[in-house]
Amino acid sequence: TIIPVNYQGEINLNSKQFILEKNVFDVFSNENTEKLLKKISPDKIFVFGVATDYCVEAAVLGLIRRYNNVSIITDAVKGIYEYKCYRFFEEAENLGITLSTTDELLKGKLCVLQ
Repeated sequence: TIIPVNYQGEINLNSKQFILEKNVFDVFSNENTEKLLKKISPDKIFVFGVATDYCVEAAVLGLIRRYNNVSIITDAVKGIYEYKCYRFFEEAENLGITLSTTDELLKGKLCVLQ
């Protein structure tokens, strides 16, 4: 389900994926991000994607303001500037964000896979 920036309807959770359109780095610039997260009400959030030092950072900082249990999958992100990525990972750890790997996630060390 593609949820455009200006979508005003009810969010249907029957979809297998949701694509939130955005016009800036921060996914929370789309008010539907907040609506979708409230509807899903996740216990833990795993973040991956590009670019670590822009969009991923904005998403993670937005998520940690709303949820306590956020994890960055460090081998599933890629940044533009490596030094900014390392600096962000340090900041993330100081904020209580878990840095994990795909292997840890898939082996169930981070959550129970059903």
